[in-house]
Amino acid sequence: MTDNTIRVVIPLTIRKKNGRPKILPPADIQSAGARAQDPHVLRAIARAWNWRRKLERGEVSTIHDIAMAERVTD
Repeated sequence: MTDNTIRVVIPLTIRKKNGRPKILPPADIQSAGARAQDPHVLRAIARAWNWRRKLERGEVSTIHDIAMAERVTD
């Protein structure tokens, strides 16, 4: 890691319910709802996993390559 790298660790549990992944926060966290999921967060996590797989497979080599392929800013 370089000096300007920030690492964020979010302790989550991923369980499957009806064949679909469901992300649960740690048991000691009190949530406002009945452990409701935010679809925007779920989509962001799915995109991050997809980008990681692309990097590991060698389909892309940099964040800039991912941004160009996804038509988003790096």
